[in-house]
Amino acid sequence: MANVSIDRLNSDQPPQRHRIEIDAELQADLDLYAEAYEADYGVKPKIAELIPALVAQFLAKDREFKRYKRDQRKQARGKPATAPSGSTMAGSQE
Repeated sequence: MANVSIDRLNSDQPPQRHRIEIDAELQADLDLYAEAYEADYGVKPKIAELIPALVAQFLAKDREFKRYKRDQRKQARGKPATAPSGSTMAGSQE
């Protein structure tokens, strides 16, 4: 077992279309990740299925982004946001 860090892919959400270009090294890594996923779950996913799951996981683990997202929601409700110290996120105050 490879123990990939994403959960089994769930395709019950309606997809949003995006077109991206990736370099050959990233393509090779995604192909290898798909092989590792297959070793864990017994099914080799399409790269187009892997990318959203990997991006979602990255965003879910990014503490600064979660703080920024929370502050944006507060601002939308009319509450003042607090900028993280040392933040380089767009829209934060330094």
